[in-house]
Amino acid sequence: MKSEGNLLRLIVGILIYLVVTGGALVAGFNYLGRSREYAAIVSEREAELVMTRRRVEEDLPRLKKEYDKYYERAKSLRRFTPTREEQERVVVSIEQLAKSAGIQIHSCQMSGELRTVEGKPAYQAYTWEISCTGRYPQMDRFLTLLERADRLMKVAGLSVRARSEADDPGTYVLDIDLELDLIVRTEG
Repeated sequence: MKSEGNLLRLIVGILIYLVVTGGALVAGFNYLGRSREYAAIVSEREAELVMTRRRVEEDLPRLKKEYDKYYERAKSLRRFTPTREEQERVVVSIEQLAKSAGIQIHSCQMSGELRTVEGKPAYQAYTWEISCTGRYPQMDRFLTLLERADRLMKVAGLSVRARSEADDPGTYVLDIDLELDLIVRTEG
């Protein structure tokens, strides 16, 4: 009986040992499989990080140039004061833009009113009244050039009258009255 009890204990002990060892092996293989999955995910994320870093390094010089350009443009917004010389500079720059677009300016003058820009108390707008003549493509080009000008100018009002030329009845010339707001910074 004693030897049967010892044999039974030995068999139970071996079974427990096999179950524990098998469980440990299964857990180890499971851990190893997950580790490989996580390693693949980590290496994928590292590759994404390297690509992002490379893109940032490539885009950074271009973005820095754009920032510097807009910063200089913002600084130049502060420089306008309605002196005669500054008014002449604005008129000359508007005339140059009009000439390159093919628009003929008849008059260009600053109205006396100074307004604050709606929603932006740090900015003020000087209104310029311009009377000019041109065709539609020329006017479109002129407005596009105004958007890209060194000074921040926005169209505040536009009145267009079309008239047919006597020698070419299908062609129209536009008489244009334009109000431009020159936007300047008032604070620091």
